[in-house]
Amino acid sequence: GKPVKGAKVDTGGIEYRDERTPVATDELGEYTLRGCEPGPAIVTAQAEGFGPEFREVNVPNGGEVEAPVIRLGKASTLRVRVVDRAGKPVAGAYLQVGTWRGHDSLLRVGAQTEVAWRSTWNAQTDAAGRFTWTSAPSDAMLFHIFRDGYLRKEPVSLTASDQEHVVTLDPELVISGSVTDAETGKPVPRFRVIQGLELEG
Repeated sequence: GKPVKGAKVDTGGIEYRDERTPVATDELGEYTLRGCEPGPAIVTAQAEGFGPEFREVNVPNGGEVEAPVIRLGKASTLRVRVVDRAGKPVAGAYLQVGTWRGHDSLLRVGAQTEVAWRSTWNAQTDAAGRFTWTSAPSDAMLFHIFRDGYLRKEPVSLTASDQEHVVTLDPELVISGSVTDAETGKPVPRFRVIQGLELEG
């Protein structure tokens, strides 16, 4: 029941966080979030040495809502090792949290590196292909794991435990072929190949 000073608190919609800088709690563990979007939202708190937690709130249009009390529990440790098909470590692989308890709300607390995905929680493996997170939730998270030269692996469900999770990345696929003139059948000497992207829906 003691206040946690310096915990990072962030808010957002039920599915996605706002693009904002999280606020830190004061000596009394109190915080104020300004400029929130009206409607249902979640308020997530994280701190080193604790497991993250969130509370759902409903922000009135043009009004204020009392900040919910968030109780941080014990921290759990997530251990991950990323390898290739031969079992060799993949250094510099990104681990990005997609959702936790159905929400996109986790931040990389204490991270000093520049974050490229809307402050989404992310990390990279070391030279041994390993990453350890000592302030993880105790329940399952869905991850996106990727690195140049390998196929993206998602979603990967990982849960903190005493055991190390080993994730294998497959090599990227290669498309090769030739371009010919439909009428003559002769090769077209100069052409351009464009890789497209299929969006859901």
